[in-house]
Amino acid sequence: MHDPSCDPSEEFLGGRSLIAGPVAPVLERPVLRVRFSDPDEFAAELRARDPDVEKVVRVAFRWRRDPQGLPCRHLSVVAGYLRSAREGVLVLSELVYYAGEVWDGLNEEVSARTRERAEHARQVVARAADEQFVKLAAGVYRTPDERGPIGAAA
Repeated sequence: MHDPSCDPSEEFLGGRSLIAGPVAPVLERPVLRVRFSDPDEFAAELRARDPDVEKVVRVAFRWRRDPQGLPCRHLSVVAGYLRSAREGVLVLSELVYYAGEVWDGLNEEVSARTRERAEHARQVVARAADEQFVKLAAGVYRTPDERGPIGAAA
């Protein structure tokens, strides 16, 4: 299965993070991204090293139009959480799971299986967060040096 949501320019191991909340001050720290493509591996990481910066796991469904103009959208599940590492480094643990294609009025069986895979991935993350007493929230994290948001509609 080809994953059009994977953009090599999004893959990096370092940079600067900028985190701002409605009340919290802006925080600038070195950032390390740990990216997973398997929901079970992401859940295992969450169980082993849970968030300590913000007790939240953000989960979103990312929808992307087909780059060749086919009448479908590509569905991925994006999840992430923040934790502190040594020497002030901020770690963004992130899941980017490609579920498949959702066709506009065609291939209803393929579309249904894609939606089921996406919902299953979301449930795997939700269970692990619940076990760690961590809240689920919509949205995605991104760093200022990224071209755009990691995910779209939550």
